[in-house]
Amino acid sequence: MLILKHLSRSYQKTRQVPTDGDRISVAFSWTSSLSDPFTRLLYEHDPIAVLVLAHFAALLSECQHSWWMRELPQRVVAAAQKLLMSTPELLDYLDWPLQIINAHTGP
Repeated sequence: MLILKHLSRSYQKTRQVPTDGDRISVAFSWTSSLSDPFTRLLYEHDPIAVLVLAHFAALLSECQHSWWMRELPQRVVAAAQKLLMSTPELLDYLDWPLQIINAHTGP
């Protein structure tokens, strides 16, 4: 999936940027790569699209020095957990985003 490659690149770039304001710009640049079909899948709560968005939340946790970003990653993953309750076999795929987010905020 091309969208995952873009997300991975954005994550790497975000970690290389020294200031939080610039990190936010780099992190949100990933959203400009979202295709209409992927956006539609998110709107329809497609489980795989929801998992990808939860991994984006891990990227956002790199930008939590801004007050308005502090709770956003946790809220995105919490929403993903609720949406994935109908497919519990996928819940384990939220472990990595949760580990990254908790490393930045604490459990």
